[in-house]
Formats: sequence, C-alpha cells, structure tokens
Amino acid sequence: MFDSEEEIMSYLMENNAVELHGMTIDGEITYKFNFEVLKEILPELYDVIMADIDESVMSAYQDGFVDIEYNEKLEAGFRVTEKGIQHLKDNGKDLPDFYKDK
Repeated sequence: MFDSEEEIMSYLMENNAVELHGMTIDGEITYKFNFEVLKEILPELYDVIMADIDESVMSAYQDGFVDIEYNEKLEAGFRVTEKGIQHLKDNGKDLPDFYKDK
C-alpha cells in the first residue's frame, strides 16, 4: 500500500490521524496521534503502536521510572517517579517545566 515512511505520514496527516506536535531539543520532529482515527483507517498500524506503548509502559513501571495510579473509576494514570526524572535528566532528555525543579 505504501512505498515509504513519507507516504505513510502524508496519508496519516491527510486523514487527521497524525499532526505535527513539536520538536525535540535535538531537532527531531514529534507527532501527535489521533488514535480513534488511526484505528479506523490503519488498524494494523494502530495495533503495532498500542503493543509498543503497552510494552514501553510496563518496562518503565518495572524499572521504577513510573508509578501507575487508579482513580475511583479504575482509570489508570501515570506519574513519573524521582528515579524516572533522574533517568531522563541523566540521558539529556528535555523535561517539561513541571519536572525541572525536582
């Protein structure tokens, strides 16, 4: 269906499944996904991304970089731990202002 990553990104942007979000301090472009649209137009890609997110979150939790908290509706929320903040700082990641004083 697609011959290149550029074709995929163009298709996703044209169909409102992804939009430009910003840029890292290293100059890498970041994107924001609309997962509801993505699931409709490219369910295979949606499944791959969801599996990767699940694996990444579980790894971060197991390594002590995030805590998972549940509200009264049993909806999960994530909080970066002190260990996670330090790991990001040690690896030169740009932190949101919220975490800079920690």
